[in-house]
Amino acid sequence: MPSPLAHQTGFLYGMWLSWVLGVPEIVQRTWNATRALEVLNEWEGTFVQAATPFLTDLVREVEAGAEVPHALRVFVATGAAVPRALAERATRVLGATVCGAFGTTETGLAALASPSDPAAKAWGTDGKALHGVSLRIVDDDGHPVAAGQEGNFELTGPTVFDGYLERPDLSAEAFTADGWYRTGDLATLDDDGYLRITGRVRDVINRGGEKVPVSEIEASCCIGIPQWRMSRSWRCPTRAWASGPAHSQCSPRSEPDVRTAAEVPRRLPRRQELLAGAPRDRRRAAAQHRRQGAEVPAARAGGDTEAPAAGGRTPPRQGGHPR
Repeated sequence: MPSPLAHQTGFLYGMWLSWVLGVPEIVQRTWNATRALEVLNEWEGTFVQAATPFLTDLVREVEAGAEVPHALRVFVATGAAVPRALAERATRVLGATVCGAFGTTETGLAALASPSDPAAKAWGTDGKALHGVSLRIVDDDGHPVAAGQEGNFELTGPTVFDGYLERPDLSAEAFTADGWYRTGDLATLDDDGYLRITGRVRDVINRGGEKVPVSEIEASCCIGIPQWRMSRSWRCPTRAWASGPAHSQCSPRSEPDVRTAAEVPRRLPRRQELLAGAPRDRRRAAAQHRRQGAEVPAARAGGDTEAPAAGGRTPPRQGGHPR
């Protein structure tokens, strides 16, 4: 179990699950993929549930010549979106079934794929609702959408939390009038009930009525980067766009990737600003501009950043995968 035991994944699906089943749990003080493969073979480990970077590391070690974990049967990938190409590659390289899943700290595990599912469903989706859990996709007005259509992902079930401690304002935002938990994710449900997380509600740019998922921009900015491991980190802060019918993207670790504009529809930028780094909020962005001697962009009404909660704390993040 590479996930920390203080995190929900490590506590429930590592420590607690091993106690319930009466089987050993393999724990590493510090993550090391080489050692992880060694102990998986020494102890004949059959099951791993962890975030995407751990899966990436195991695959790379085996591809580099490490011994395949022969007893490993299932790797449940949680904590971050799993690139479908990685899941397919891991299935082939590790000889184990990679299963998608969805859960949050607020809800526990809510959806899970099964090793008996068709391969494309097992690693190509975030699974189906667990027993007692109900999933739904709704539009901005709260009306259910058709199967396969993207919308706001909500769920209800016996393991959903009651609310945030001493934060009735956040609790009210987290639940619908009929008691469903708003995950804050965008998703689809297909005709067979398989869930696919497609983005975050707050990670959508609304420009003139066109909804542009930030995840698509991130994905297009990071195509071809061999060191892409942490799914929410930037590894390509600079990008070159050609003025003609094609554009190129480069990084210090990759060859230029040149494609026609038709292959990158609707995502070409109207304006560019060159910064030395990727600032996380407006205050850091303003400081970055000042250091470079550039004019600081004017703030929009209401400000660009989320105000801290009472006591100076930032409100807890709602939704997402288990940590």
